[in-house]
Amino acid sequence: MDILNAKKNFTISSMPTRQHTVFEIIMLVIVSALLYWFIISPKQAKLDALTLGSGELSAEFSSLEDNERKFNKAVADMKAHPEEIADLDEALPLDNRVTKLHLALENLTQSSGMTVGDISISYKSDVVISGDKEQLASPFKVTRKLQKMITALDVTGTYDQFQGLLQKLEQSGRILTITSMEASPTADQLLNFKISLEAFYYE
Repeated sequence: MDILNAKKNFTISSMPTRQHTVFEIIMLVIVSALLYWFIISPKQAKLDALTLGSGELSAEFSSLEDNERKFNKAVADMKAHPEEIADLDEALPLDNRVTKLHLALENLTQSSGMTVGDISISYKSDVVISGDKEQLASPFKVTRKLQKMITALDVTGTYDQFQGLLQKLEQSGRILTITSMEASPTADQLLNFKISLEAFYYE
């Protein structure tokens, strides 16, 4: 009789322990889920974003290094060929200085034996860099477009001299395009030539 009572008491006393164990497991699962949802998951998302950003930065850094190598090579090539760079600067200068073009046309005309009557040069420009010290110090950093100066050249001389002038204009280091020509006789049996041409530059 005592043995039966003991077994009964043991069974009854062990039931609350099992219930507590199941409850604790459920609570542990709930707490773990909440912990993952509110703490671990956001941290993981931030970590994934940082990893992705790190990869993009690494790719960008590699691209910058490659561009730097190309730039340094271009600078070295420019320093190794100063005469070609000077010719290029003469052909397509980085400024719209009218006096430079005016003097060049005047010298070409006089060297051909002709007389300069008038030289007029016009151009359109909305760019002002005279006060930009940074831009003046680094002219190659600026994005530029090909622009042109419209020039009217009025000269007097013989036909042979005019042919010589045309050859000098064609052989000039400055890129020039003749758009029109007119000729008329003068009182002293010479010819007056009016030439319209375009000179180019980068702005």
